Amino acid sequence: MSHIAMFRMLLSLLLPMFTLTRPALAIEALDPRFSGDGIAIIDQGEDWPVITCPAAGGKRLLVNRTGESAITTSRLFDSGQLDPQFGTGGTAVVAVTLNQIDAAGPDHCGSREAGRAA
Repeated sequence: MSHIAMFRMLLSLLLPMFTLTRPALAIEALDPRFSGDGIAIIDQGEDWPVITCPAAGGKRLLVNRTGESAITTSRLFDSGQLDPQFGTGGTAVVAVTLNQIDAAGPDHCGSREAGRAA
């Protein structure tokens, strides 16, 4: 079984448990219009996702934390591919001097708290 197939199987098992145990953080159903099945796997090394938000033109922004000294933002097409017109190859890196990224807010997008470095 490929890594992608294993990831998808694990995700399909964990999502229902997460929504049942953490109703305040309920996850919406995957949108099959995004990358054909609602899942895009992007290798960004040691980064880990913080928030994802809709962007203009049907695109999505993915904000990752990179250690304690930078955050990365990637812009994705509906196909799940990186938008090469954004940053370098679809990703922009911003150095930060703070060691915590706070993604507070009810929807993690568009609120005054979203993406605030604290």
